[in-house]
Amino acid sequence: MKETGVVVNLKGALATVKVTRPAASNGCCHFDTTRDEFLDAYNTCNAAVNDRVSVESAVQAETKKTFVQFGIYIAGFVFGLVAGNYAAGLFNAENMREVFSVAAALAAVVITRLIYKRRSGTAVRKLPVINYIEQ
Repeated sequence: MKETGVVVNLKGALATVKVTRPAASNGCCHFDTTRDEFLDAYNTCNAAVNDRVSVESAVQAETKKTFVQFGIYIAGFVFGLVAGNYAAGLFNAENMREVFSVAAALAAVVITRLIYKRRSGTAVRKLPVINYIEQ
């Protein structure tokens, strides 16, 4: 997603860019329907303060990551249901099959969350990148 904004601060290789985005309101109140947001971006073009720049963020990559994470949790939940059903048969607890399934499914989701959080905790946060300086 490309946006246009103004550089307001520089911090080494990062620049703080002020972008104007549409507000959540649909304009029903006759007020300005835009809001200013500040985002950090990699300053690959050596932009200076008050330069108008084009910033590209990886919204699609974040959306894909969210869907993958959701799919992993669902797979863990289904695996827990099947494992709990199987465990109930092993313990000759046919009348408690549902309890075993739900408990194992919840445990699988918690374990999946812990593993996913640990594995993705060291991932580099993808910041937007300044593509070019507008004239």
